[in-house]
Parts: sequence; structure tokens; C-alpha cells
Amino acid sequence: MTPDAPTGASGVVVVTGVGRYLGAHVASRLAADPRINRVIGVDPAPPGAEIAGLLDGVERVRVDAGSLGGLLGDLDVDAVVHLALISAPDRQHGGRAAMKDQNVIGTMQLLAACQRAPRLRKLVIRSSTAAYGASFRDPAVFTEETEPREVPRGGFARDILDIEGY
Repeated sequence: MTPDAPTGASGVVVVTGVGRYLGAHVASRLAADPRINRVIGVDPAPPGAEIAGLLDGVERVRVDAGSLGGLLGDLDVDAVVHLALISAPDRQHGGRAAMKDQNVIGTMQLLAACQRAPRLRKLVIRSSTAAYGASFRDPAVFTEETEPREVPRGGFARDILDIEGY
């Protein structure tokens, strides 16, 4: 962090899932913020050609979010933005089992790595309204205390509930 940085500014931010649209756009915006000294994008796969140009100001590490281990502490990370969640199973890449492994197990491993990062003060995790379903009986506004009316049927929604529970 810079000595004259406003309160809430971060020196080093890690963004997971930069090989995909949302992660690349968030990392790009963070890298353009003068209050942030360094943005490190994490993804096991390289970004597609349509988003690669967004990551010019982002340092990239090719590793999955669950394998960060002591890297967060070594990088002196102030904040982590976890966007490496798969919203639909891909049969070519292991289907639902691989999706759950990345979403739930990967997030648990990332959270364990975050515990070993002494400077880490901010953690942002992608969520989804899919966890609550959609019904005409739902309230107009969901709060942090609002519980889903029933357990979601879809795998991604169940993953989000598990992740938010952690």
C-alpha cells in the first residue's frame, strides 16, 4: 500500500478465475484503480483471445484457486476476490463431479490459504441468487438473514449454499 493511500485501499489483490469473462473484467478494473499497487490473476487456463487484452496490467499465475497454499502469504496479499466458480457442468472437463470439486473443495482450500495470509483483510466471494430459487412467494428484497424456502435442486445453487456456509 502506498503511505498516502486512502483507507480501504489495497496494495496487493488476488483475483481468481481471470481466464473467464467476469474474472478478467474485475481484474482489469482493479488494475486500473490507482489505489491498488498490484493485481495478480489466478487461473489454471489461459484467457481466451477475446479477454486476453483486458489483462495487460494484471500479473498472471497459472494455478487453480485451491492450490494457492502458502502463495497468498508469500505475495503479501491484502485482498482476495474469488470468482473461479463454475456455474454449469462441462462433460468434457469432468461434469458435475469436477464442477463440485472446483466450486466447493477449491473454495475450502482457498479459504484455508487465506487463513495463512497474515496481511489479508478483505475477501470477496462470488455468490448467486440461484441459491434462493425464484418464486412468486419470495420477498421483493433478500437480506443476509433470508433463508431459501427450499433446498435448491441444481448443483451450482447447492454449491453456492455450501460455499456461503463456509
